[in-house]
Amino acid sequence: MAMYGAKPIPTRTPLERHEPPAVEVGDRVRLRNLLTTDRPVLALEGATGTVSQVSGGRVLVELDEPYVASGVRRRQFWSFADELERARVVGRMGAVELFDDGGEGEGEE
Repeated sequence: MAMYGAKPIPTRTPLERHEPPAVEVGDRVRLRNLLTTDRPVLALEGATGTVSQVSGGRVLVELDEPYVASGVRRRQFWSFADELERARVVGRMGAVELFDDGGEGEGEE
């Protein structure tokens, strides 16, 4: 018999999820935590590019360096917003923003 107004029974611990970054067209991003087992796509881990289209939860990234998929060199890569990390702006040179693309010199001055 159903008990109306009964306290819910805890069945599992709540999942902690991070919010995907809000990306817009023109943002610089880095690919991370790719949700695939395809080796050519896994090789893109850490690649950088510019967002060229946003469609719901999917993002089209124009990569800086091309990659090979099925024997074809490609520069455009469809990704999920969860797989992207916005590049950090480290300065400006005139009207151009400079981004932290290397990531190797962190902590060095």
